[in-house]
Amino acid sequence: YWLAAANLDFEDEKDSDIALLKKGYVTITPIMLDLSAYDKMKKVKKWLKANNE
Repeated sequence: YWLAAANLDFEDEKDSDIALLKKGYVTITPIMLDLSAYDKMKKVKKWLKANNE
């Protein structure tokens, strides 16, 4: 998953994700990307409930 419009240019550092990927390994990176608007959820739930009745 890329958070950019194009591939980024990285310098290879020994045992970095990029270096290992280039060697054919799989890497796992814990990423938390939560763009939910929690402050709006009550309003949306109320709207959905009103329109479902």
